[in-house]
Amino acid sequence: MSNVVSIAEALQVGIQHHSNGNLAEAEQIYRKVLEADPNSAGAWHLLGVIAHQVGQQQVALEYITRAIDLLPTDPGFHSNLGEVFRSLERREDAIRCYQRAIELQSNHAEAFSNLGNVLDELGRFDEARQALEQALQIRPNYPAALSNLGNVYKGLRDPAQAEKCYREAIRIDANFAQAHNNLGSLLEARGDLGGAEICFREAVRASPGFAEAWYNLGGALKRTGRYVMAVQAFRQALATRPVYAEAHNNLGVTLKELGQHDQALYHCRTATQQRQHYVEAINNVAVITEELGMLDESLANYRAALTLRPDYMEIRSGWLLALNYDGRLDPDTIAQEHHIWGKMYIPRFPPAPYKNTRDPDRRIKLAYVSPDFRRHPVGNFIEPSLESHNREQFEITLFSDVEARDQVTDRLEKLAERWVNVANDSYDDVYRKVREHEIDILVELAGHTARNRLPTLLQRAAPIQVTYLGYPNTIGIPQLDYLITDAIVDPPGEERLFTEKLIRVDGCFSCYRARDDAPPVMPLPALQRDYVTFGSLHSLSKFTPPVIDLWCRVLHAVPNSRMLMFRTTLVNETAERVRGEFAKRGIDPSRVDLRGHVPPAGYLTTYYDMDITLDVIPWTGHTTACEAMWMGVPVVTHLGNRHAGRMVASVLHAVGHPEWIGNTLDEYVEIAARMAADVSSLANLRLKLRDEMAASQLCDGPTFTRKLEDVYRQMWRNWCAS
Repeated sequence: MSNVVSIAEALQVGIQHHSNGNLAEAEQIYRKVLEADPNSAGAWHLLGVIAHQVGQQQVALEYITRAIDLLPTDPGFHSNLGEVFRSLERREDAIRCYQRAIELQSNHAEAFSNLGNVLDELGRFDEARQALEQALQIRPNYPAALSNLGNVYKGLRDPAQAEKCYREAIRIDANFAQAHNNLGSLLEARGDLGGAEICFREAVRASPGFAEAWYNLGGALKRTGRYVMAVQAFRQALATRPVYAEAHNNLGVTLKELGQHDQALYHCRTATQQRQHYVEAINNVAVITEELGMLDESLANYRAALTLRPDYMEIRSGWLLALNYDGRLDPDTIAQEHHIWGKMYIPRFPPAPYKNTRDPDRRIKLAYVSPDFRRHPVGNFIEPSLESHNREQFEITLFSDVEARDQVTDRLEKLAERWVNVANDSYDDVYRKVREHEIDILVELAGHTARNRLPTLLQRAAPIQVTYLGYPNTIGIPQLDYLITDAIVDPPGEERLFTEKLIRVDGCFSCYRARDDAPPVMPLPALQRDYVTFGSLHSLSKFTPPVIDLWCRVLHAVPNSRMLMFRTTLVNETAERVRGEFAKRGIDPSRVDLRGHVPPAGYLTTYYDMDITLDVIPWTGHTTACEAMWMGVPVVTHLGNRHAGRMVASVLHAVGHPEWIGNTLDEYVEIAARMAADVSSLANLRLKLRDEMAASQLCDGPTFTRKLEDVYRQMWRNWCAS
């Protein structure tokens, strides 16, 4: 390039590439311009704009500042520098830049629009609206200002006016990607995920390099359970903007849902590296390492997140959940942490008086709230009761927080007289709906697990509030009146551990409904082999050092035995780590069969290669024990010293096999070894255990439900008399 004309022409070619989203080609041309003229303010400015677009804000700051040093009177430079400061969350600096641009050019519509945008982010909505109206006075058909004005109305909680602004911007410019993206976000917040997806797809069609729109599309796809497509969208966002912590974080969460935990952990860790003090990403690292059985690292990350945000309710719930896996902590210590949680969160307003009629004998309005009305353990255990409830005595409402429905969701919905979808509702929205339906007894089925609605219960949505089934400990809040249990899971004397009043069902606390797609029972594999296979399908969250120690004791006690473990997380580095844990304890790797891929006929067919299931400590495998026995495989368990450690003992009593319960760990090992030595008895048991279980009280839905209803009626009469 030998003269100014050719440089100007080159810049125009670069700008054309830039406008078409070809950032690499545009950057190459801008750099060639600078080789010819190092003082080209335009080239420095445009390079800064590209850096801003790909998330390299410090580079953008350097380049655009250099452009301003070379040409301080260009208002566009100052306005775009403001955009960089806004991305760096240096909003006051951004405001000064926009104001400087307006000083240089009083009718600079872009600067007024950008100023309105940052004022909106600061919550200064009236000032923001004035700035954007000024931009529109200068340029009436300015889609960016209209879109930003829509954001202001959204902040002012006027979604109708916001939508009007976004749609007007799109009418003016059908290819204005930002307006499509903003409209999509508005529709998503409203719960219209289909409409939101259309908008996000329009945004990326109009601007294929629009990282935020790809990110939002990924979020909408994830919320509707289309995880593979969501992963593709998040990867597109990162292809355009590699330094995008939020995209890494959500990609990690989605990969976790697909069982790709190693990759998930990489992306969530990357998010914490790209954005300092990113609490949500730190929490997700905690969740993923927990699911990989890396409990110490998990707890450390939970603590780190809570150090940054001590009042973050969801993270503190996750931390409390993780404490239940730690056998080094005694039950009183864990309970005390739950009690502390309960004291941290004060209801924002006193409950309004209840309109519920205090008639102890009338029909009770009973409601269950859960995110797990789907193919999930909670679904397996609550379905028998929903099916058997006496409709003359109970009116059943289900508050469903399920985002991705399945066949179980459809089935459960038909068992309710009233199905209320709350998947897109705030805690206050759920509170309002419970009040509107005048629910008498509200039963929460999640505890401190994901997507719980505990903040709704903090506000005292119903006169009687109960926790049941979904969590193996106290919740810790006085607003929960009862915890439903039984005399084995919580024998007399355990009351000190609970903020709730323990109310015990006669017999087992739960009733099991086997999966409708459970395969048939097959003969005992040991009959065809010269060894017995112990096994586990438990979550790796429960695979802690005390569990490995216990299982290895069993393997040493039965020298020719094998250990079979199945979990989708048992692949790659995780499988090698787990195999190494057995090797450290003297178990030859050839005796350990680790499987990480779901068999073609479903994961329950893994039991075809298993003779005896070994339970875990300190949190026993309630659902896993039921599934194992349904497949004809007996379960050896330990009677623990806490609610979580006695659930399988309760189940075994209900099925009629208390002899499989070890009161000590030594007894646990002895029972496992004794069962393994009698292959003939195992073979006979294999063929009859499913029938025994089906005929037992554990699977007797009508009888169990009558007992459960007696408990509910007792609660109701207590309230009526109070």
